[in-house]
Amino acid sequence: MSEVVKGPTITVPKTKRIIVEESEHIPPTGLFIGLNGRGYLIQPGQEVNVPVGVVEILDNAKYDAPVIDPLTRQVTSTSKRARFSYREVQKKAA
Repeated sequence: MSEVVKGPTITVPKTKRIIVEESEHIPPTGLFIGLNGRGYLIQPGQEVNVPVGVVEILDNAKYDAPVIDPLTRQVTSTSKRARFSYREVQKKAA
């Protein structure tokens, strides 16, 4: 009689298909994002499937933009802005 050996279960992370928009914050080589020991190199303007965690990193990437007084042209404060913009696209059928 043959014996069935059960191994560890492999889980596949949920993914989203996105396009990262061109930005001055993205180097010419592309946008590198690391998540749980895995690296993702995303080229702006190209559709890519990425784990939901990568989208969360993009959502939380902020920078302080200066707020300039229109009369004095002096920086009066800063405001948080999204560092990278992206759009979600429909996944292609397999």
